[in-house]
Amino acid sequence: MTAPVVVTSAIAIALLVVVSALVLLVRIRAGVDSVDDQLRARDPEIDDALGRWRGAAAQAGEVRRRLDARDGVATDTGAADDGP
Repeated sequence: MTAPVVVTSAIAIALLVVVSALVLLVRIRAGVDSVDDQLRARDPEIDDALGRWRGAAAQAGEVRRRLDARDGVATDTGAADDGP
């Protein structure tokens, strides 16, 4: 094959791969949303449990920030927690 044919074929294959990957991602995302909706419809207690868990996590974060502020420790730096 000549060079232009090889280049054109390579571009066509690359575009096909990119489009296929995008379609797959969209289908996966739609599937995840669908599963979430099904779970919530099936068991409303899941929403309650998630709400309680998120509330507890927010409360723990607030306690951590207050303790850090009391101890003079910088928070939310993105650094790993190495302990005291």
